[in-house]
Amino acid sequence: MAPLLRAEKVGATLGRRTILEGVDLAVAAGELVVVIGPNGAGKTTLVRRLAGLLDGAGAIYLDEHRVETIAPRLRAKRVGYLPQGHVFHWPLAVADVVALGRIPHASGASELGESDREAVLQALEATGTLPLAERTVTTLSGGERARVALARVLAGAPDLILADEPVAALDVRYQFVVLDLLRERARAGAAVIAVLHDLSLAARYADRVLLVDDGRIVAEGAPTAVITHENLAATFGIHAEIEARDGHLVVTPLGAN
Repeated sequence: MAPLLRAEKVGATLGRRTILEGVDLAVAAGELVVVIGPNGAGKTTLVRRLAGLLDGAGAIYLDEHRVETIAPRLRAKRVGYLPQGHVFHWPLAVADVVALGRIPHASGASELGESDREAVLQALEATGTLPLAERTVTTLSGGERARVALARVLAGAPDLILADEPVAALDVRYQFVVLDLLRERARAGAAVIAVLHDLSLAARYADRVLLVDDGRIVAEGAPTAVITHENLAATFGIHAEIEARDGHLVVTPLGAN
């Protein structure tokens, strides 16, 4: 089966500095891929490049079509991008922010259809933001804004979700809630790529892990094959305890090399 997303020799530069170089990647529908790596490794740049937000070398395909040849409306319908930071510039009600995720599905009418309203309601319920529906989004905490941003993406029901640090601002419970939601979307047929810093969460949720360092994918595979003492020492510069508990890999950093 052909991958939903495929990248060939993808690169990106910032000024004279090369941020990404020679990245090859294929992600299938139904797969949750987690990207890990040290600060400055190029993780965010990779996600933004895959989302079509950055120009650069190489080619990116969605269902074997070059991304730049796909009509913007259709691409917005099929690709959901969740940036880190979750900054909202307009004082909209939470429900209205989540409804923005349905814009690519609209037929041109100014009001949401029944299916749109149902998708918004389901996204609010899934992310625990329904009680916030009438609140102004700019008044929310960082964690609440993060869940609203995810709800907006989920409401659009994209085929591909690109999530950059989706749990960074969340308390422990909602870290599990959000990652459970992303895994559920993958199991329902979407392809999901998520950047995570927590190595134990990465190991727990990923079907496949990409370890990025210095703008390249330096290791790729099952969590147990990528999250190893040798790889963590070489890329993160840390000693760590790695053990299996209740069927999940748990990583405990012990100190710097």
